[in-house]
Formats: sequence, structure tokens, C-alpha cells
Amino acid sequence: MVDPNFPVLHSLHLTMADGRVLCGIIDICRKTLENLYMSFHLRTQLPRDYTVTLPRLKRLGLLDIAGFCNKNMPTLVIPSLKYLYLHMNSGAERLPLQMDCGLLTHVRIIGDERIPLSAFRAAKVLQLSASATRFITFLEDLLNNPSVCPALETLEIDRRNERIDELVSTMNNQSGRRIQVSVFSGWWKQALPGSDFCEEGLPCEIERDWRF
Repeated sequence: MVDPNFPVLHSLHLTMADGRVLCGIIDICRKTLENLYMSFHLRTQLPRDYTVTLPRLKRLGLLDIAGFCNKNMPTLVIPSLKYLYLHMNSGAERLPLQMDCGLLTHVRIIGDERIPLSAFRAAKVLQLSASATRFITFLEDLLNNPSVCPALETLEIDRRNERIDELVSTMNNQSGRRIQVSVFSGWWKQALPGSDFCEEGLPCEIERDWRF
């Protein structure tokens, strides 16, 4: 049971094993949360069929690297989301988010390959860890179809092969669309902006970069 006098929160950074507490806290501050970071490193107990709407949430970091919450991950309805960092196990059964991908401006996705990349219509920055096949298809789409991710300025990927290198070179040297493409080399070059979270999970200035 969460204290009903729990303070109003705009930012929340949670790592815990008992998901019932997590859901209780989110319920209390769901109307005010603007920044949420949830990390699951243990097999977490979560209520089944738990759904919550976070109307003001702008920034979300969601990590379930080991797939501990594949079946019972809470569903987050996030209509105003702008910045997304998603690190999911590639075998996860479902993506527990209901959002308008067309509103997102900065996106980092590791592991999950279910969202079509063309859905990120407003994205300025995309940072992706995915299969070589997914990257090749996406780079070809960017080159051949200007309506795919028309706002995109920066693309960072974490795979290389001869075909990817060829496409990256073409993207970086074309005279039309100007998208800077780079290959991840241990640290993302472009930090995700505007988070209240610092590396230790404590509140810090609103303009600090995401360092998840």
C-alpha cells in the first residue's frame, strides 16, 4: 500500500522487484508525471492486465533487458510522449506502450524490432540497435522515399557490413536530404535531450542529457 500523502512528482526513476509497489506509485502520480524511467533487472511481480494513462508524460525510459516482464509488463498509455528510450529483450511477447510514434522527436531503441521505423514521422534523432537486415531496408527506404521520416537529421546504428557501409556513405554524401548517419562505437554520439534524470537517477537540471 502506497501512502495516500505521497508527494506530487513530475519525475520518477524506479528499479525494483515488486511491481505492485511500482503500479501503486504510478497510480498516485499518473496525472503529473512528465519523466519516467523504469528498469527491471529481476523477475518482477506485476499485476496482470494493468493499464495506466500518463497524459503529461514527455520522456520515457523503459528497460527490461533480460525479458523478466515479458508477459506481465504494465501497459502505458502515453499520448504526449516526445522522447523514448526503449531497451527490451528481443523475444518479448508484446510492446507494452500505447503511443503516437508520429509525435516522437528523439528515439533510442535497443532490441525491439516491432515498431516500423517509418512510423517515426517527426523524429529528428534515431538511435537504433537492430539486425543488419532491418538497417539495410530502412536505409534504402530513406534514400528512395523522401516521405519516410521527413524530419530526420541524425541516425545512429550499431551494425556494419559491406552493404550498410555503402548505404551510409551514399546517405552522408547525397546533395538532397541531409541526414547524418554514423555507426555506434561504444557510446551514442547524440544525447537524448531534456531529461530530469542524471546518471545516478537523481533529479538534475531540465536540460541535462539522458545518459541511461
